[in-house]
Amino acid sequence: MLKNIVILDIMGGLGNQLFQLSLGIYLKNSGFNVFINPHWYSDQKNFTDGTTKRNLEINLELFEFKIIGKNTLFFLNFFKKFYINKALEKINFYKLHEGQNFNINEIAKVNRLTGYWQNENAIFENIPLIKKNILSFYTNLKDEELLENKIAVHIRKGDYEKIDETLPDTYYLRALNDIFQNNEFEYDIFTDQSEVDFNKDLYKNAKNIYYSDDESSIKDLIKMFNYSIYIISNSTFSLLAALMSNVPNPIVYFPSPWFKNLNHKPIIPNNWKSIEYLN
Repeated sequence: MLKNIVILDIMGGLGNQLFQLSLGIYLKNSGFNVFINPHWYSDQKNFTDGTTKRNLEINLELFEFKIIGKNTLFFLNFFKKFYINKALEKINFYKLHEGQNFNINEIAKVNRLTGYWQNENAIFENIPLIKKNILSFYTNLKDEELLENKIAVHIRKGDYEKIDETLPDTYYLRALNDIFQNNEFEYDIFTDQSEVDFNKDLYKNAKNIYYSDDESSIKDLIKMFNYSIYIISNSTFSLLAALMSNVPNPIVYFPSPWFKNLNHKPIIPNNWKSIEYLN
């Protein structure tokens, strides 16, 4: 009997790429014939909405997925454009899945998944494999030093400023105060800003500031594995860094709400600490 086919679009920044690949591994282990579509990154039309241009940073060969051909992708886009997919869905032959959550019970014979998937079973089950593959390939970036008493603070600005979803400094300062109770403290900042205002308390007290961009995010992700305390932003990048920490049971602070304007709740372990920032 032929396996059901899944064509999984890889899109977005590094954090989203890892979530999507985790779902692909989950589906592959569940018996589906999984193909990866990485062509989103070569389609410049995807970036006309103000979203920061991203690069595919993960070597897909690490996960032994088959890559979908552009001719097949052309027909799938043709189906969507002319609503042929609706007719094919009625006979359960082809289904287009879009959004954040994937229901394995709604599978058809041929499926295309396009979205920022954050499936709870998939991500938690496959984190060890994903981390192992990343470190085995990027051995030149691996930092052996465990910074067990160090704090990693991740600040996401960039295109979040355009959608009014940046976190205020008070979020980070409240988390730091909870850790140190007004005593002297030391921490490292990872940020996508090109420069910061060192007159602000959040930045002037940092020991190191790492200015990340799309070219260096894999390097910064691996460096962030080595901390024991994380103050993450509302970003899958820092969320995954905390989940893949080399330190067992790290202390993790996260913003509540995750977004001010968007209806999205990420996967958050029960032992992580929320910090409210709207009041």
